[in-house]
Amino acid sequence: KNLNGVWKFKYYTAPDKVDPDIMCCEKQELLNCEISVPGHMQMQGYGSPQYVNTQYPWDGIEDIHPPEVPKEYNPTGVYGRVFDLPDGWNGKRIRINFEGVESCFWLWLNGRFIGYHEDSFCPAEFDITEQVREKENYLCVMVVHFCSGSWMEDQDFFRFSGIFRDVELRAVEDIYIRDVEIRQELNDPMSEGTAGVTLRFDNRIQRKESFWITMKIVDGDGCEAAGKSEQRVLSADSELETVVKVENPKLWSAEEPNLYKCMAAVYDKNWKKVSEAILEFGFRKLELKNRVMYLNGKRIVFRGVNRHEFHGDKGRALTADEIEQDIILLKKNNINAVRTSHYPNQKIFYQLCDRYGLYV
Repeated sequence: KNLNGVWKFKYYTAPDKVDPDIMCCEKQELLNCEISVPGHMQMQGYGSPQYVNTQYPWDGIEDIHPPEVPKEYNPTGVYGRVFDLPDGWNGKRIRINFEGVESCFWLWLNGRFIGYHEDSFCPAEFDITEQVREKENYLCVMVVHFCSGSWMEDQDFFRFSGIFRDVELRAVEDIYIRDVEIRQELNDPMSEGTAGVTLRFDNRIQRKESFWITMKIVDGDGCEAAGKSEQRVLSADSELETVVKVENPKLWSAEEPNLYKCMAAVYDKNWKKVSEAILEFGFRKLELKNRVMYLNGKRIVFRGVNRHEFHGDKGRALTADEIEQDIILLKKNNINAVRTSHYPNQKIFYQLCDRYGLYV
């Protein structure tokens, strides 16, 4: 369930000026403004964007040292919204995921403190199963502009703050695939590809119970490239490793971005699907010969650019469509490589680079 949209909001010049009652369900009316999520405070009338490069944003304003945080001017926004759980989510474990919040935030749900996060460009996920209810959940997020992490997030770019990437609720089963890792290799004639697949599980079922794990690899046309494998596991609470071989694989490059899908699923003892995971990957061989880089036996010539996640009107709060248009623009201009300047981009960016063919 996507929680993007218009949220209630109130702006403060520093975190110690925030009314602590604002986190309580009964005090929602204290949030007397509105703001769009995803989005920056500064691009919606709350404060001003600030561009600095080699100096820190507070230089000349406050004399502080790591890991101290500015006290006189540290813009703070309190966000709030109410949500209901979708039908069919009863009994599942509920997670909330913030894809990007600059630069730190505290989270409350129904008046109870959930957690804290800093690192503006990496996702933050919290398990809210114990605090969430079916209807009328009050979510409150206090976002602070500068934190101890701001000493390290000192890139050459505009300084913003706010919830600038997607916010989502997720429902997961008691056992599910939490991570898929694929390590691919090609033999010397590149006639056979090997995919070493590691599936990692999260399991909350305490009793001893068996599960079936299935996995297959399909090519871009949906044809099965490697046969279906079935493995029975007992209390799959750790990980499962398997190796799959693909004959005459279609190789990945910027010119021909051939992708395969690894499709894994968990079934209970009655062969009812419990959860699944799908990951795209490609077969390619990187080599360094006499200080020259080769891909799939051919020399790479990089035609690259630096790129910020940036929009003239919205700052770094880009949609998936806008990111895709950037990538299409690069490909149309014969660019085959991109450098992310200077932070982790949204997940969809890397997926689209795989699909369109860009070295990152």
